[in-house]
Amino acid sequence: MPRRKVPSQESKLKQGRGQGHGKDYCPFITVRDLGSMGLSHRYKGWKTGRIHHLLSNNEKRYFFCLEWSPFVVDIREQFPLPLAETLEIALRLGINHPTHPITKEYVVMTTDFLLDFMKDDKIVLKARTIKEVKDLDNPRVIEKLEIERTFYAELGVDWGISTEREIPNDLAKNVEWVHTALNLENIPPGLQVEMIPMVEGLLFEIMNMGPRKALSHVALETDNRLGLKQGTSLWVAKHLIASLKWHVDMRRPIATDKPLSVVRGRALTTG
Repeated sequence: MPRRKVPSQESKLKQGRGQGHGKDYCPFITVRDLGSMGLSHRYKGWKTGRIHHLLSNNEKRYFFCLEWSPFVVDIREQFPLPLAETLEIALRLGINHPTHPITKEYVVMTTDFLLDFMKDDKIVLKARTIKEVKDLDNPRVIEKLEIERTFYAELGVDWGISTEREIPNDLAKNVEWVHTALNLENIPPGLQVEMIPMVEGLLFEIMNMGPRKALSHVALETDNRLGLKQGTSLWVAKHLIASLKWHVDMRRPIATDKPLSVVRGRALTTG
């Protein structure tokens, strides 16, 4: 089997990598560029409508938290820093600029997430690098982070590091659980969009009957009463949470084998 050719830095830039906003943005590094899929992930974003390329589990968890935040307007992952500028900063700081392990050529540095963030009715930029706590004991990692920090400081952009300690894991898991159910393109077979309010009504009624039942039991009973394929009503529950028609405490674990406390949000529509 022939080896896949990895795009060079120059070709990535010519392809428009690291340019654009929203659905038109293309990350500088994609999952396909990696020699092994490893812990990388691809998810279609709620906010952008495009596929996001996440290169670690921590990046994935952070991404889901960003998706849930009402203040995050746009997410650009694997954002490239201008090589000429990071080289100048490295020289000024007396730090060796990152190089390719084989060719020894200088490499384009990237920021894990560049965010458009709504603050006081204005869009501001925030840059976030995702690291594991143990990596911050590595002097070479700290040197590279200092180049990145200096770059954003000189632009006046809020830059920071997030580790697994700062990422709310329960929130990330909950958003991941409901994530694909927001888009009605993923609606289960046999369920029509017009039926969702009816399913919601029965789910909510059974859910609030005493004694309270586990979410999985509520969903199964709803499926049986309405003659739906097993798992359909559970998908509806996920959709209702993802679309904010049901409000739940997303910072506490959602377990299908336990009752779920729900507050109805905005009115249901079939659009």
